[in-house]
Amino acid sequence: MLLTAVGAAIAAAATARYRARVSYDGGAYAGMQYQPTRPTVQGTLQRALARRCQMPAVRVVAAGRTDAGVHARGQAVHFDLDSGTYDPADLERSLGALLPPDLAVSHVERAGEVDGAGRSWHAIFWATGKRYSYRLYAGPPGGRDPTTRLYRHHAHSSPLDLDAMRTTAAALVGERDFRAFANKPRGSAPPYEASALGTVRTVAEAAVVDEGGGCVRLDFVLKGALYKMVRNFAGALVDVGAGRRSGDDVAALLATPQQSLRSSGSGARLAGGVGAGWPKPAPAHGLTLESVYYGAPAWGGAHAHPLLSEPIGFGAVSTRDPLS
Repeated sequence: MLLTAVGAAIAAAATARYRARVSYDGGAYAGMQYQPTRPTVQGTLQRALARRCQMPAVRVVAAGRTDAGVHARGQAVHFDLDSGTYDPADLERSLGALLPPDLAVSHVERAGEVDGAGRSWHAIFWATGKRYSYRLYAGPPGGRDPTTRLYRHHAHSSPLDLDAMRTTAAALVGERDFRAFANKPRGSAPPYEASALGTVRTVAEAAVVDEGGGCVRLDFVLKGALYKMVRNFAGALVDVGAGRRSGDDVAALLATPQQSLRSSGSGARLAGGVGAGWPKPAPAHGLTLESVYYGAPAWGGAHAHPLLSEPIGFGAVSTRDPLS
């Protein structure tokens, strides 16, 4: 045990940690998380860093796992490089030349901070929350803008009741058991978030924004999300706006958390047939991870949020790395 600890300390001393903001068009990727046979954001970043730094491999850890087709404007990552000095600005420039045009890295800086227990800055555990936006269009097909079709879901053929959607969105705010809004990936155990924290999460803000011309944006600021939770929020709110379900249906889902997560099939019903059916997750292409929040000193406090000041913490997720 002592030798293992000493070895880990030596390895840590031989590397330097960096953090960066990452944005990407998720259309060509099978999600953030590395997959050996499919293109992913993590895999693309790792290959570019290994090539730039002439290292056999570089491990990139992201603040959140985005699904296939989901975009990001403010993802955050960290990675460790050999102890040789790498200028952050030079790293940023060279990565810009190595990465494909649908993936960009910015705001690279050293992340040398440690917490009171001596643990290094971590993209997951030092985050205080995230902001997601879901963009949609509701109106006749002739009124939609085809140039936004890859980033805005055509959700309904007539205008939505935005007031009803806002009333329902307000009910999502607070610390709630969001079990009814979580999916379980097909053929797998419950996602790591559920196994470590249960299904209780905190939503700080949920807003329905009229962008005009039938375009609507759904904004969610939250401490953390269960698998497909935000897309299920969007699907439920669209259902309310279209009159397919009532706000009371959504309240019932919140008030009667089920004993197990739903399957990946979007048509599954509530256990025992109680209440309204599961909300169908809105398509991935309408969702963007807009920002991951951190307090100072990360990025000089530029990505802090006034409602989210406490880091998620090292005890918040299981010891199994969610990006392994």
